[in-house]
Formats: sequence, C-alpha cells, structure tokens
Amino acid sequence: REKEALAENSSKKKLNRYPSQPLFLGVMTILLITFSVLTFVRNKAWKDNMVLFSTDIEHLEECARCHFHYAEALAITYPSSPKQAQILPEIIHHYRRAIEITPLAYNSYISLGKFLHSLQRYQEGDEVLLQAIEEFPEEARPYFHGIMSSSNWAKLSRI
Repeated sequence: REKEALAENSSKKKLNRYPSQPLFLGVMTILLITFSVLTFVRNKAWKDNMVLFSTDIEHLEECARCHFHYAEALAITYPSSPKQAQILPEIIHHYRRAIEITPLAYNSYISLGKFLHSLQRYQEGDEVLLQAIEEFPEEARPYFHGIMSSSNWAKLSRI
C-alpha cells in the first residue's frame, strides 16, 4: 500500500512539475501557425531572382551584396527589357550603392565597368575599372575587361 501511495504521489509530482505546460504548448502552437503563414506568404518572393531581390532591397538598404545581386539581375534583363530607359539608372545606382556601402565590393566595380562598356560608355566604364585597379592592383580582371584600350595606356603606366 505504501508503494502504491509513493507511486501515485510521484506521478502527481511529475504532472505538477510543468504546471504551465498547456500555456507553453498554446504559445508554441500560435507561433508555429504564425510563422507557417508568414513562410507561405513569403514563398511568392522566391518566384525568381528578380522578384526576390526587388522584395528584399527595401529591407536591406545597407547590404552591399543585395544591391550587387539586384543590379546583376536587372543587368541580365536589360537587353530584352521594354523598360530600358527606366531600369538603366537603377542598375547603375545599385552597383554604385554596393561600392558605396563597402569599397571592398570588388565584383561591383568589375560588373559596373563591364556594364558601362556594354552600353558603349567606354570612358565611364574605364574610370570604374581604373578605380578597381587602384583599389585592387593585384587583380587581373579590370585589365582583362577592356581597360587595356590604347587611350588608357598613359593612365595605366602611372599606376
């Protein structure tokens, strides 16, 4: 009889050990449902890179990587876009913003220089690539991407 009483008392203690367990489970259930709904709604942003970056850029204004990738996504669509006049300044802005946030954004210099060259804005592209050479003299890509035009030999010899 005494063993039964101890066993019963022990099981009551186990039940009473977590008196707020229903509250905890309720809160966790509400959190699970809330974040599930948020995840489901967020799935629309993952349609493609363009939608993802355009959705996130508003929240990641100080993120150089986000600006760079958004500019890259815009630059890819630029040649076939009917809105070229609208997205051109946006592409350049996001490349420059990535460089402004962190001057160590090496790929932003290169991509901006290449993009400007593709628009036949060679002087601007060369200026960006010259900046990249000044910031990263050990890298070969700025030289490779068109900076070696005959008009730039004098500038390069001074570096």
